Amino acid sequence: MATSRSFLAIWLICLIGIAAPCQYGGHTYQEGELVPSEDPCLFCWCTHGKILCGWMECMHCEGYTPPGQCCPICGSLEEV
Repeated sequence: MATSRSFLAIWLICLIGIAAPCQYGGHTYQEGELVPSEDPCLFCWCTHGKILCGWMECMHCEGYTPPGQCCPICGSLEEV
């Protein structure tokens, strides 16, 4: 869950407005482009020359989580 402090930091970065590409793992990512992560629950993007990441929030339920996915499919397999 994001805190008001993290929202403030993102707002300040946007206010400054420095658009620049990001370098990561030998690749260049443009402003706003998603940057791959090995963790399916972590999403990252390029903003103002820096890579910012956030954790995906899932519904709290019993269900099946497919391989490579972050969140479970809520309910039983018969319902899907």
